[in-house]
Amino acid sequence: MDEHNIPAITFPTSTMDKSSLECIALAPRKFRHLLRHPTNSDGLYPRTARILVNHLSTSELDSQDLSCLSDYKTILMAPGGRFFVTLREAHSKTSAVTLVQLWDLGIVTLPDKITSLASVVLKVSAKKIQHPLFSPSPDGKTFYFSYGHIKRSSFFLFGCHGAVT
Repeated sequence: MDEHNIPAITFPTSTMDKSSLECIALAPRKFRHLLRHPTNSDGLYPRTARILVNHLSTSELDSQDLSCLSDYKTILMAPGGRFFVTLREAHSKTSAVTLVQLWDLGIVTLPDKITSLASVVLKVSAKKIQHPLFSPSPDGKTFYFSYGHIKRSSFFLFGCHGAVT
């Protein structure tokens, strides 16, 4: 996994059962086979679907000091395909801001609905964010999220159990 820059937390192989290990080991080969030999002439269709919750509860909005949210603007997937971040325009009581959320799709048996692991509110409008980057850290235990802005660049470090700025 190191040669493909897949973070160690993506697949905790030392604690996975045989069935899960087999599934993740064969997944790239199965995917390549589906691409080369589609089951229909229209192309490749999703084999599973997960619901990305598009709202926050009133208490979550209040805790982040937000009044409303727009749809997702950007989705960035980390190598390995398990973790991703979303960016969406939000409004605080005084200005437009960006809500960044870290999500986990799970390993093998996925729930129908996924929830956010961590979030951070950026004091800049999502419309002004340029060149967002989401990448695993060298130790494979956390993720880097960085972005450019017209006036400055910023950097955040996401851990699996929270966000540290």
